[in-house]
Amino acid sequence: MKASEYKISQKIKNKPTKNLINIITVVLVLFAFLCSVKSYSQVVNTWGLLSGTMPENNFQTSSLSSVGDGVTYITVDISQASSASAGGAVNAVAPALTLASSFNNARASTGVSGNTYTYVFSEPVRVILSSQEHSDLKGAENIKISSPDGGVTFKGTLFSGQSGHYINNNNTSEIHIGSSSSITAAGTYWEAESSIAITTLSVEYYSTDAAEAATGEPFTMNLAAVPYVRLDNDNSTGAGGININSSACTSGTEVFDGTDLVIAAPQGIQRIEFNLMNEQNAGEEELSVHITKPNLSITGNGTTMVTVTNSLPAPDDFDDYDEVINELYYVNKATTPELATSRIIQVTIYDQFGNSSTSTGTISLVEA
Repeated sequence: MKASEYKISQKIKNKPTKNLINIITVVLVLFAFLCSVKSYSQVVNTWGLLSGTMPENNFQTSSLSSVGDGVTYITVDISQASSASAGGAVNAVAPALTLASSFNNARASTGVSGNTYTYVFSEPVRVILSSQEHSDLKGAENIKISSPDGGVTFKGTLFSGQSGHYINNNNTSEIHIGSSSSITAAGTYWEAESSIAITTLSVEYYSTDAAEAATGEPFTMNLAAVPYVRLDNDNSTGAGGININSSACTSGTEVFDGTDLVIAAPQGIQRIEFNLMNEQNAGEEELSVHITKPNLSITGNGTTMVTVTNSLPAPDDFDDYDEVINELYYVNKATTPELATSRIIQVTIYDQFGNSSTSTGTISLVEA
């Protein structure tokens, strides 16, 4: 259970029951709040708000920003150009939402032609594109996905591929997903994911069949900014929300237990590190986490740096880490603990792709 859940549930338990309907309402509101906090859906579902004209600047997505305040979203500048591979002028319908959450990149007319959309994001994001909603890669359709960002490669995958479907230059900075004109059956879709967080993405769509009807390969776009932890989500301690001011007894305290904790990790958490940055009583101050969970291993207990590693990280799977952070234990074994200096404990989380962010607890000590 989250600390925030515990606090609210305790209030409900301790308050005399006057009106059952009021209690049910509180529970439903709490449930809705927690669902909104926990979902952190990063698939862009705002394409229906596109103006239909290009370029489109500062377009707000539904993907949360690494700013970490829970209300700031990634924005994107979108521009349109012709297909360099097919040549000729831009052939495109007005960009818009299609299907449930897909970006419509369809051509407006027949012929060897196409279009290219370039997306420039407000911050580095890991990108996953998928045409599963459409599942109709056929005919002489081609998709090229690329980025000029240094070090990035794209991994393409075909699902229910047929003879004549292919991926060229896979695991490079520009991959080419295509179909033979002989393929007429629906059911095939593709996915492409970037190896690292990027700021610029281009998606080129074109047909090489002069007689092929106006077609499209619409796709969903999943954006994952760096994960973050808000140690004090409502900023009740005045440290900014991401960080926290707290206190601890030298005899031993779970320093973050009971805090208003929120975690956002769209691609899951691979590990979390706790680091006491300014030990004052050398060799006498220790951190530890004592928790038993499947797939979690702990190293460094009894030192100033503890690492909790998840062997099977999965998107949005971060429930266990609420408990991990709440269980962080600080103790000072010195005969005369140094109390004047607040201890700085950094909490750094990493997703399965190496993206990370750090939150800080400033802990004042009380001898007890």
